[in-house]
Amino acid sequence: MATINSTANDGQTPNLPFTSERLQAALRRHLADERLTLTEIADDGPADRDTVQLLTAHYHSGEQGGSLALACKRGFEEGSVAADDKVLAGADRREIRFYHELGTKVPLKLPTLVDSELEADPPWLLLTRLPATTLDRHAWQPAHYRRAVLDLAKLHAEFWEDHTLWQRDWLWRPTAVHGSNLLENARQSWQAIQRDQGQRDLFFEPQVWAAFLEQPEFVSQRLQYFPSTLVHGDPNASNVVLPSSGPPVWFDWQFVAHAPGLLDLVVLYTASAYWQREPPALREMLALYSEELNRLRVRLPWSSAMEEGLDAMLVWYTAIWWLPQIVRLDVRVGQDFAERGLRQRILPQAEEALARLLA
Repeated sequence: MATINSTANDGQTPNLPFTSERLQAALRRHLADERLTLTEIADDGPADRDTVQLLTAHYHSGEQGGSLALACKRGFEEGSVAADDKVLAGADRREIRFYHELGTKVPLKLPTLVDSELEADPPWLLLTRLPATTLDRHAWQPAHYRRAVLDLAKLHAEFWEDHTLWQRDWLWRPTAVHGSNLLENARQSWQAIQRDQGQRDLFFEPQVWAAFLEQPEFVSQRLQYFPSTLVHGDPNASNVVLPSSGPPVWFDWQFVAHAPGLLDLVVLYTASAYWQREPPALREMLALYSEELNRLRVRLPWSSAMEEGLDAMLVWYTAIWWLPQIVRLDVRVGQDFAERGLRQRILPQAEEALARLLA
């Protein structure tokens, strides 16, 4: 374990975007202790994501000593590929706004925000470290998916038909149709896919995608039955820790959105189908989700509308997210993860859903 800085001072600490003086002030606020003195910042190395730096802050307060394990998460630098990407743009600043404005209202366990800087380049936030877990995120079992779906239903129920969310213009709105740069980005991605045979051959029924992208209203109108709520936007096994004891901890709120709750089910399914083992069937997730929302006294559309809405959301998300990812990541026929995730699970189901909506 390397020492980043041995004493508190007003100089910039190596490899960190804040001064030790600022960290000391943040710790005093976080621990409600004005006597606290920062004595050392220990570098615990990078996390499994290259934008996250792990550290431990050691401090004294009176006769007592203590430490706090932290994670510093950096956003996208201006002019970087991620910052200019139509899907990723603004996600880093969105997460900071979420912690400041909505984090304390969310009925799930989150890392605690210790400090942040929205206007820095890149923006950054400092969070309490996630708890350890012995569960490999690639080895989720049906019980783990069940717990995730129940948590998402609890989140959605808390903000169901919350009209104040419209005032938070920083929230992601991925199902918006009019003026949507996501939809235009999907069209441009589809054109690029058609020019590349290795990518074009991922699709079994390309004509249905062309029809949808030309007239998306027949899909988007199915989503209008569902009141928008607060959704995580990127719920998958990589963004939730299941500790050995205690509740799950949900993190990575960069895609937090104002959208129908069905979005989170589709993201949970498709991300897991692509990166991890196959999750439970999407319709099974929907049944559990509907049952839990009914238990929480949330009024839902009739069951056939729920199923049709799930089809519409699967198609919509595949278009705005997976089409650009195929281009950005150069996904093509012959790659193991493309065959296993996209060609065997996601695209066939999305095309079947699209065919049902077209019928």
